[in-house]
Order: sequence, then structure tokens, then C-alpha cells
Amino acid sequence: MTESIRKITVIGRAEMFIPVDTVTLDLGLCRSSSNQNECLKNVTDEANNIIKSIIDIGISKDCIKMKNPIVRFTTKKISRTDNRVTEETVIKDGVEAELHIAVNIPLTSFASVYGKICLDNISISTSFSNSSYDEYRSELLKMVGNDAHKKAEALADSVGAKIGYIIEISFTGGYHGAVRSTRMMCCDSNSNPCIEADPEDIHISEEAEFVWALI
Repeated sequence: MTESIRKITVIGRAEMFIPVDTVTLDLGLCRSSSNQNECLKNVTDEANNIIKSIIDIGISKDCIKMKNPIVRFTTKKISRTDNRVTEETVIKDGVEAELHIAVNIPLTSFASVYGKICLDNISISTSFSNSSYDEYRSELLKMVGNDAHKKAEALADSVGAKIGYIIEISFTGGYHGAVRSTRMMCCDSNSNPCIEADPEDIHISEEAEFVWALI
């Protein structure tokens, strides 16, 4: 008869707060016109001017990516009444072009870049992160293992046993806040920089279940 293995199961938990060192800006431009080619030219020229102004303050062009514009046709309804019967016809009224620019920069460059992009009718989305996130998470996993090991040793000692080899490890939860926050706003030429440039640290946590054999 095979003797059953005595074992102990514990949950290891750990958390940490990672400092923000990177910000990703998503700049949205939306312009309209009666002519498609003119509309595309206007929004593209404006985007190129913004990119040039960012590069002029020392940001590498490798940190900037202009996405392909999205074109939408605008419509309007025309009503006509004939013999007390009203007919509505939808016709094309113009064209609208939307274009986005992604800018990935160090947090230390945030204020100077924002001062260049706070222009008329531009939507700005900001996402804060840490460039060494994977290294921090690896350290966090070690903390989870250490937490579980200490718990298992203490519990085993309380019943006069010791922990032996590991039987199983499985993740049971966690929070991976790789991006701290995102904000949306529209600027105008009379506004001052208004985004919080000192964001809170990123909170991450891990939880795993460990099963040890008892000896």
C-alpha cells in the first residue's frame, strides 16, 4: 500500500509600488472640410508641424509615431414636401479626417513637450508607466515565493515537521498596473498646461498557491 504524502498548502502574497518614469501621449486631431484631399492635407500638415515642434526641443523622432488618418464623410438631411408627402434625402455634406500621434517620452520631458502641444482643438490622452516594469515584476515574484516559504516553515514547525520538496505552484491572483492612469482633455490656445506631471506610483501585486511535501 502506497503511503500518502503529507503536504502543506500556503498562499504567498506581495505587493510593491513602482515609480513612474515614462509617459505616452496620444494626440488626436480632427479636422473637417468640403473636399477630401484638402481635409487630409490640412490635418497631415498640422500633425507634421506638431511633430517638428516636438523634435525641435530635443525629442528623438524614434519616440514619435504618426498613425494613418481615418476619413469619415459627413451627411445632412434634405426634406421635400410634395402633395402633402414629405420625403427626406440624406446627402454627403463634407468630409472629416481624424489623425493620432503617439509620443513616448521620459517623464522628465513631459512638461516641455506638453507646452508645445497644448494647441487649439487637440485631444490629449496620457498614460503613465515604468520602462523597467518586467524587472520589478520579477522581483515581486521572488517576494511572493519568500512570503510563502516563511509561512510554510512556520506552520510546519508548529506541528513538529519540516517542509521538503515543492509539489505544485499556481497563480491565484494579482494586479498588474503597468499603466498608472489615463486622462483625456481638449486644449485651446488660451489654456495653460494643466495635466498632473507628478503621477502617483504604479501599484502591482501577485498571489500564488504553493504546495510543499512535509518531512
